Amino acid sequence: MRRLAVLSVVIGLLVAPPLASAQSNPFGPLPQPVPEATPEPTPAPGSPQAQVSRTTLALIGLGVLLLFVAVGWAITRDARRNLTEEDRAALERETSGAAGRTKPPAGKAKAKARQKGKAQRQARRRARR
Repeated sequence: MRRLAVLSVVIGLLVAPPLASAQSNPFGPLPQPVPEATPEPTPAPGSPQAQVSRTTLALIGLGVLLLFVAVGWAITRDARRNLTEEDRAALERETSGAAGRTKPPAGKAKAKARQKGKAQRQARRRARR
Protein backbone atom coordinates (compact mmCIF):
# COMPACT_ATOMS: atom_id res chain seq x y z
CA MET A 1 0.00 0.00 0.00
CA ARG A 2 2.84 2.32 0.88
CA ARG A 3 4.69 1.50 -2.34
CA LEU A 4 1.58 2.35 -4.35
CA ALA A 5 1.30 5.76 -2.69
CA VAL A 6 4.98 6.55 -3.32
CA LEU A 7 4.69 5.38 -6.93
CA SER A 8 1.65 7.60 -7.58
CA VAL A 9 3.44 10.64 -6.11
CA VAL A 10 6.51 10.03 -8.28
CA ILE A 11 4.39 9.66 -11.43
CA GLY A 12 2.52 12.85 -10.55
CA LEU A 13 5.79 14.77 -10.14
CA LEU A 14 7.09 13.50 -13.47
CA VAL A 15 3.93 14.45 -15.39
CA ALA A 16 3.34 17.90 -13.82
CA PRO A 17 6.39 19.85 -15.18
CA PRO A 18 5.63 19.32 -18.89
CA LEU A 19 2.02 20.37 -18.36
CA ALA A 20 3.04 23.51 -16.47
CA SER A 21 5.57 24.49 -19.15
CA ALA A 22 2.80 24.51 -21.78
CA GLN A 23 1.89 28.02 -20.63
CA SER A 24 4.20 30.61 -22.13
CA ASN A 25 3.20 33.50 -19.84
CA PRO A 26 0.80 32.68 -17.00
CA PHE A 27 0.38 36.36 -16.08
CA GLY A 28 -0.36 37.60 -19.61
CA PRO A 29 -3.76 38.69 -20.85
CA LEU A 30 -6.37 36.12 -21.67
CA PRO A 31 -7.08 35.51 -25.34
CA GLN A 32 -10.31 37.09 -26.57
CA PRO A 33 -13.07 34.60 -27.37
CA VAL A 34 -14.26 34.45 -30.94
CA PRO A 35 -17.76 35.98 -31.17
CA GLU A 36 -20.30 33.68 -32.70
CA ALA A 37 -23.19 34.98 -34.75
CA THR A 38 -26.43 33.68 -33.26
CA PRO A 39 -29.65 34.19 -35.17
CA GLU A 40 -32.56 35.89 -33.35
CA PRO A 41 -35.29 33.35 -32.62
CA THR A 42 -38.72 34.46 -33.78
CA PRO A 43 -41.66 33.09 -31.82
CA ALA A 44 -44.30 31.27 -33.81
CA PRO A 45 -47.78 32.84 -33.75
CA GLY A 46 -49.33 29.92 -31.85
CA SER A 47 -46.47 29.47 -29.41
CA PRO A 48 -46.90 29.69 -25.63
CA GLN A 49 -44.97 32.97 -25.70
CA ALA A 50 -47.95 34.76 -27.24
CA GLN A 51 -49.23 37.73 -25.24
CA VAL A 52 -51.93 37.26 -22.61
CA SER A 53 -55.10 39.29 -23.09
CA ARG A 54 -56.35 41.83 -20.56
CA THR A 55 -59.45 39.74 -19.90
CA THR A 56 -57.33 36.78 -18.85
CA LEU A 57 -55.23 38.98 -16.56
CA ALA A 58 -58.39 40.48 -15.03
CA LEU A 59 -59.79 37.00 -14.36
CA ILE A 60 -56.52 35.92 -12.74
CA GLY A 61 -56.54 39.05 -10.55
CA LEU A 62 -60.17 38.45 -9.57
CA GLY A 63 -59.35 34.85 -8.68
CA VAL A 64 -56.46 35.94 -6.47
CA LEU A 65 -58.66 38.54 -4.76
CA LEU A 66 -61.37 35.96 -4.09
CA LEU A 67 -58.75 33.59 -2.72
CA PHE A 68 -57.49 36.23 -0.26
CA VAL A 69 -61.03 37.05 0.86
CA ALA A 70 -61.82 33.35 1.39
CA VAL A 71 -58.65 32.79 3.42
CA GLY A 72 -59.39 35.87 5.56
CA TRP A 73 -62.95 34.73 6.13
CA ALA A 74 -61.79 31.24 7.15
CA ILE A 75 -59.19 32.62 9.57
CA THR A 76 -61.71 34.99 11.16
CA ARG A 77 -64.30 32.25 11.49
CA ASP A 78 -61.82 29.89 13.11
CA ALA A 79 -60.61 32.61 15.49
CA ARG A 80 -64.16 33.35 16.64
CA ARG A 81 -64.89 29.67 17.19
CA ASN A 82 -61.88 29.31 19.48
CA LEU A 83 -62.58 32.34 21.72
CA THR A 84 -62.61 31.77 25.47
CA GLU A 85 -65.38 33.14 27.65
CA GLU A 86 -63.10 35.95 28.85
CA ASP A 87 -62.35 36.94 25.26
CA ARG A 88 -66.04 36.90 24.38
CA ALA A 89 -66.84 39.16 27.37
CA ALA A 90 -64.05 41.58 26.38
CA LEU A 91 -65.34 41.62 22.81
CA GLU A 92 -68.87 42.36 24.05
CA ARG A 93 -67.60 45.25 26.20
CA GLU A 94 -65.64 46.63 23.27
CA THR A 95 -68.56 46.50 20.85
CA SER A 96 -71.05 47.95 23.34
CA GLY A 97 -68.70 50.88 23.94
CA ALA A 98 -70.22 52.09 27.23
CA ALA A 99 -68.77 49.92 29.98
CA GLY A 100 -65.25 50.52 31.20
CA ARG A 101 -64.29 53.30 28.83
CA THR A 102 -60.92 54.68 29.91
CA LYS A 103 -60.18 57.13 27.11
CA PRO A 104 -62.14 60.36 26.71
CA PRO A 105 -63.95 60.83 23.41
CA ALA A 106 -61.71 61.99 20.57
CA GLY A 107 -63.44 65.38 20.25
CA LYS A 108 -62.81 66.29 23.88
CA ALA A 109 -59.17 65.22 23.68
CA LYS A 110 -58.60 67.39 20.60
CA ALA A 111 -60.27 70.38 22.21
CA LYS A 112 -58.14 69.96 25.32
CA ALA A 113 -54.95 69.71 23.21
CA ARG A 114 -55.89 72.86 21.27
CA GLN A 115 -56.54 74.72 24.50
CA LYS A 116 -53.18 73.64 25.89
CA GLY A 117 -51.36 74.71 22.71
CA LYS A 118 -53.08 78.09 22.77
CA ALA A 119 -52.03 78.62 26.39
CA GLN A 120 -48.41 77.76 25.51
CA ARG A 121 -48.38 80.23 22.59
CA GLN A 122 -49.73 82.98 24.81
CA ALA A 123 -47.09 82.21 27.45
CA ARG A 124 -44.34 82.50 24.82
CA ARG A 125 -45.73 85.84 23.65
CA ARG A 126 -45.71 87.15 27.20
CA ALA A 127 -42.12 85.97 27.68
CA ARG A 128 -40.95 87.91 24.59
CA ARG A 129 -42.27 91.22 25.89
